[in-house]
Amino acid sequence: MLLAAALMAAGAALSVVALEQVDQRTPVLVAAADLPAGHQVGAEDVQVVEAAGLEGLPTLGEPEQAVGTTVTSPVTEGGLLSAEVLGGEGEQLGSDEATVGLQLEPGRAPSSLRPGAEVTVVLTGEGSDQSIPARVQALEGLTDEAAAGGVSVDLVVESTYAAQVARAAAEDEVSLVHTAQAGEAP
Repeated sequence: MLLAAALMAAGAALSVVALEQVDQRTPVLVAAADLPAGHQVGAEDVQVVEAAGLEGLPTLGEPEQAVGTTVTSPVTEGGLLSAEVLGGEGEQLGSDEATVGLQLEPGRAPSSLRPGAEVTVVLTGEGSDQSIPARVQALEGLTDEAAAGGVSVDLVVESTYAAQVARAAAEDEVSLVHTAQAGEAP
């Protein structure tokens, strides 16, 4: 009888612990209204709600984490806000911009490049004397043997220059110069 009572008490204690864990709610940010891609998030666009069962999902819990960022893909009202759908200012393309992918050999881009850096695209082909302003959207070092030491760069340029930069890149006739932007050391 004593063993039965002890087992019942242990079972009740385990049930209480299990129920408490099921209701572990954490604050998460959700969209207060539909947010289109390209929208800059303001304080009025987010709200904090308590949610359970979101362990392992990349959620944000503080409004300061989202305010001032740019929505990179549409979020419906009540949708979770995470780093995957929010980006920094300037990560969305403007209506007059295009992204061009380049693979540059070693020496054609400075090691100081980072996403967001302002660069000048120098077209180096025979008879070419043109420089085009651009912004680094993404970059990655190349590791395969054929391109070791080179870099893959996605550049945002004015749409009118996109085809010209792409053609020059295909002919290995492009170099990048890192130019300082406001508040950035060259």
